[in-house]
Amino acid sequence: MDSSNKAYIMVAEAQADLRWLYERWLKDSGFTVRTVADGPWLLSLAPPSPPDLIIIDMNLTGIDAMETCRRLKQNKDCRHIPIMMVGHQGDELERRQVEATCADGYILKPFSRTELCMLVEQLLQVIPSPRYATATV
Repeated sequence: MDSSNKAYIMVAEAQADLRWLYERWLKDSGFTVRTVADGPWLLSLAPPSPPDLIIIDMNLTGIDAMETCRRLKQNKDCRHIPIMMVGHQGDELERRQVEATCADGYILKPFSRTELCMLVEQLLQVIPSPRYATATV
């Protein structure tokens, strides 16, 4: 999938300046973006309006990132959505926590716009959204 398809991405990030930055980077790359500040907000918006990909910061507030990811993967309307976790420490414990949540991707801060958009594109190609699935007859 290329970004001209306008994939819909939700970003859950507690810091307002980083929400703005991710939104700008992704929109400039052709994606439709919705940002939220915490886990409960993401969990209330994702099921009724499923995005094509979700990005969750590990320092998410309200409901922590691990529990938010677990709940999304258990929800029948969201379990197919690829989830990318944004890490801070990059240590073995953080990596094991990400693996335990069944997240589909992991990126470590700091990262560039290019790195973020490349990983988003890769995840959208590996785990395509049902919205873009082509029917075969």
